[in-house]
Amino acid sequence: MEAPHLPALPSEPHAGHLIRGWRRRAGLTQEGLAQALSVTFSTVSRWENDHVRPSKLAWKAIKRVARERGVVLDDTAARLGEAGLAEFLS
Repeated sequence: MEAPHLPALPSEPHAGHLIRGWRRRAGLTQEGLAQALSVTFSTVSRWENDHVRPSKLAWKAIKRVARERGVVLDDTAARLGEAGLAEFLS
C-alpha cells in the first residue's frame, strides 16, 4: 500500500525573491535600486536571479534604502531580524 501523497510545505523565499518583491513594492526598477545602492544593474539582476547573494555590506545598504522608502523588506526579514536574516541567507 502506497503512502498518501502530501503536498510539499511552502519553502522560505530565497534572497533573490526577497529583494525582487521588496524592490517592486518600493516602486524601484532594477536600475533605480542599483543607483540607490551604488552597484551595477547587473549586480541587482544577479541577486534577484539567485546567481549570487548580496554581501553583508550590500544588505546594510538595502536595509537603509528600505528604511528611507518606508517599505519593509519582507515579513520573513522582519521576523528574523538582522542576525537571523544573515543566517537565513547564508
